[in-house]
Amino acid sequence: MTLHNTAPKAQDDGAASVRHGRRVLSVTSLTALLTGLNTSGLDVALPGIVRHFDASAAQASWMILGYLLAGTVLLLVWGRLADLFGRCRLYVAGVAVFTLASVGCALAPDAWWLVLGRILQGVGASAVIANTTALLADAFPPERLPRALGINATLISATQAAGPLLGGVLTKLQGWSGIFWTSGAAGLVACGWAVHVLRPDRGSGSSEKFDVAGALLSVLFLGGGALALTESGSRGWTSGPVLLSAAVSVSALLVFPLVQWRQRHPLVDPWLFRDRRRAMALLAAFLTAMSYFSVVLVMSLYLQTVERLDALSAGFQVMLMAVGAMLASPVAGRLATRRPARLLSSVGTATSALGIALLVLALSLGPPAPTGLVGLGLFLTGVGAGLFGVPNTGELMSLVPAHRRGIANGVRSMLQNAGYLISSVLALALVAGHVPSGGPAGGDVRSSVLAAPGGPDALVGQHRTALLVLLGLCLAATASSLLRGGAQRPVPPPDRTIRPAPPRTSPHRPGKFRQDERNGVTVEYPILKAHDTDFVVQESMVLPVQDDQDAPFQYLRLRKRGYTTFEAVERIAAVCGVPASDLSTAGLKDEDAVTEQHLACRGGLSPDGIAEFNTRHGSGERTMRLSLHGYGHQGLRAGHLEGNGFRIIVRGLSAGFVRTVEALGERAGDLFFVNYYDTQRFGVAGGPRTTHQIGRALLEEDHGTALGLVRESKSPEAERARLFTGSAAAFFDRIDPRVRAFYLCAHASYVWNAQLAALLRKVGRHPLDETVREGIPYTFATHRDDVLALLQEATALPYERHRWDGGEMRRTQGLRPTVVQTRVRVDRTGEDTDTPGRHACELTLFLPSGCYATNAVAQWVAWAGSER
Repeated sequence: MTLHNTAPKAQDDGAASVRHGRRVLSVTSLTALLTGLNTSGLDVALPGIVRHFDASAAQASWMILGYLLAGTVLLLVWGRLADLFGRCRLYVAGVAVFTLASVGCALAPDAWWLVLGRILQGVGASAVIANTTALLADAFPPERLPRALGINATLISATQAAGPLLGGVLTKLQGWSGIFWTSGAAGLVACGWAVHVLRPDRGSGSSEKFDVAGALLSVLFLGGGALALTESGSRGWTSGPVLLSAAVSVSALLVFPLVQWRQRHPLVDPWLFRDRRRAMALLAAFLTAMSYFSVVLVMSLYLQTVERLDALSAGFQVMLMAVGAMLASPVAGRLATRRPARLLSSVGTATSALGIALLVLALSLGPPAPTGLVGLGLFLTGVGAGLFGVPNTGELMSLVPAHRRGIANGVRSMLQNAGYLISSVLALALVAGHVPSGGPAGGDVRSSVLAAPGGPDALVGQHRTALLVLLGLCLAATASSLLRGGAQRPVPPPDRTIRPAPPRTSPHRPGKFRQDERNGVTVEYPILKAHDTDFVVQESMVLPVQDDQDAPFQYLRLRKRGYTTFEAVERIAAVCGVPASDLSTAGLKDEDAVTEQHLACRGGLSPDGIAEFNTRHGSGERTMRLSLHGYGHQGLRAGHLEGNGFRIIVRGLSAGFVRTVEALGERAGDLFFVNYYDTQRFGVAGGPRTTHQIGRALLEEDHGTALGLVRESKSPEAERARLFTGSAAAFFDRIDPRVRAFYLCAHASYVWNAQLAALLRKVGRHPLDETVREGIPYTFATHRDDVLALLQEATALPYERHRWDGGEMRRTQGLRPTVVQTRVRVDRTGEDTDTPGRHACELTLFLPSGCYATNAVAQWVAWAGSER
């Protein structure tokens, strides 16, 4: 019989998940092109529209302004409605409204009907924009999301670059309505494809109500503020309509947070801003939008007013900024899978700042400004924008649970659009001293700039001042990005191909024996956990399960591979939108095995949340799956677990050992083993075994040493510790207190091992195996009589337990058995396909809670080998 690697084949599920993600990306990409064309492409078609309808300046202004205002003020509303009622159906509805509005624009009988159609286009576009990023976050796992966002951002940048050209071509071939007819036809295709690709909404599984008061206040403060900003240039800040709009906006803004704090289910959950990383990511997005958006406007005006270039020549120069963003976005998507978002986003804003600084220098050297320097400055500004957007958005989506992604992206999009609007008004005010209504749509901006106080001689200084202000905003965005603090490094994309893994836990090569020269003891070291599937663990416990769904706790069964229990709890909490403190377990399970364990969740997870979690984490080399086990009235804690069942494949064995085991038959199954804490208690696989040292440093309140050890530990907390900038004590105050308790318990385990080894040396009458495994010292018995003598000397030794309970760390005393008896069943023996010339055997055993199977199996191999 031959034992093979039994790793499950997850390629089919993984491939299906990847295909679905790509299809969702194709949907969002198509709609991004569609909405982008109606933003940048309409600028070229606008003169023809004005001539066709003989439109006034105010009507022309509102053809642009109506779309932007509707798209901005409703972002929060659509984001929250998507979280409550399903983002897929709202997304499709947004595409449908946009499509119908486009056809309505093409059929508009007069200018004001066209304005109404543009407002409806903005309503549909805002529903699309508010849900695009959230849909991608749902469709892609965290490790693949940045690349998807990079592709989407690349297409948006390409639309910004090519939109005016495409708008001009359509206007020339089909007249002023060409862009709207094309949008309607493309919208029908996009709507049909979205219905075909997007999976039906499962809903949020909650009974939360929509915050009508918050929605009305958000529309008032966003709409009033946007209207005041856009009309202030032509009417002046002291005009009645502008003052009224500003007053409404400020009043609504002051009342809005008060209403949100009182609401049980607010439109914008204040929780979103409690985490510094989320808050700084949003602030950085707002400041970045303000800083770089108007660079194109300022430089386009400079090239046309100061250097007297025509619109086409100026457009080709400023297009370099969109080209830079288009090239940088996919690069940012790839880098975001390997580098922290804080680093990439900060580098992006700093690159944009460098580009704007080069533009300031170019204007100082002119006129005429050096063409190469202007081009380089514009290109770097675009590159920085592309590097910033993808990792910043990806991190924000990873920091919010699935049922809050809609409103989180709505807030981000709203802040970004507000930044665009404020940036445009501010830049035009600095350049021209006043702003015509609606910017380019409302009149001749070039003439207004030329007519600014001081005449043409003052133009260069005014443009330079505007760029300096934008540079300051960009530097502020860089500071905000850096101040977000540490974040976990994104996980690289998993390799979907299952390959045999090299031995990871055995400190000795197969076929090698270590000779203890002092005592003359020959010990054979097996290879354990060569593959995750070689080591299968299943918890055994009796849960007071009930069918009462109103019980305060929900019991779940978690099957995982490649994740620690702490990692699993954090990811379940993030995806399903519950605090990690609401999830409890009866024990910890390794990451280098296939394990099944129980969890208790206070309040419970929705079926949709469980399904979403399984979709996102159910395939790949690292997998997790949840299933509902029942309901009950108590959580889980240490002490509830009775034990664990194990199925283990032991590799790298000699032929003589296997013959001995076969000859022993039933007698090979009886095992008394010394109950040490194994090496996995003191660190993660592949990392240093130092958790006991961290625990000792915490007991001695030496937080600096403890933090340094965590940084080098390769644990899930290591990257967070490396990026942490506060005091060492503050780091341990912020991590999950159960992790802190684990470190303290690891130190107690090390002390207990030392006491047990000293006792074994005292009672042993035969040669002992004194060894150091992965930095942890052990003393093993080589004869069963010594194990029985240890049991006779002391059946148990006292140990110290640390447990986080009731908001404080509790220290308790208990007894841990020195020797454990179990029965090892040898199910199969055969050749080891991983190591030619060596053999393997498959074992089944049960151990009480707190015992380590790796320790038991190693001692079983040593005992069975001594029988030869």
